[in-house]
Amino acid sequence: MVSTDLKCVFIHIPKCAGSSINQDLKLQSIGFSGHSPASCHFDYLGNYFSFTFIRNPYDRVASAYKYFQKLTPGHRWYKRNSIIADAAAKMNFNEFVNHILDFQKLMIREEGSFESGIHFQPFDYFLDKEIDYIGRFESIQKDYSYIRSRLNLPIKILRKTNSTNNNDYKKIYSGNTERIVYNMYNQDIKKYKYQF
Repeated sequence: MVSTDLKCVFIHIPKCAGSSINQDLKLQSIGFSGHSPASCHFDYLGNYFSFTFIRNPYDRVASAYKYFQKLTPGHRWYKRNSIIADAAAKMNFNEFVNHILDFQKLMIREEGSFESGIHFQPFDYFLDKEIDYIGRFESIQKDYSYIRSRLNLPIKILRKTNSTNNNDYKKIYSGNTERIVYNMYNQDIKKYKYQF
């Protein structure tokens, strides 16, 4: 996502507050998806301030589960994500986690998918080129204030949009689901020093 006016590139990793940031900065998508990896922004990297936000992978998976559960027919994103949304509606969290590897494969533009597997890709999928700044969902207001200051914008509170109200993700995990998520996202967890 890009703003030529602000001279910035935002790498929108799903379920990391990207919709809020996109709406606040009025960014434009590059290509088909608003979730394009850094390499898709090669024309801008190096010339524009580039940034992203990451989120604890355990929290991110719980947020994805709640997000797909709320996508029902009539929701603006349902048609593009109906395969996972319909599955999530019939699954408890344990079953959902056991299918994440299947969901990751939904990366082609087939009817009812439209790359909805992008929601489950690890950070390295998006951060395939070096960027200037990585903010954290866990310190979003502080990190977003820094980004706004780098863009010479007045500091303001980032308004939540598309939020899943995920106050305590740990409550829906079992020992088994914690292990599965750790095994799938262990590089993200280790590299960015996340814990359950």
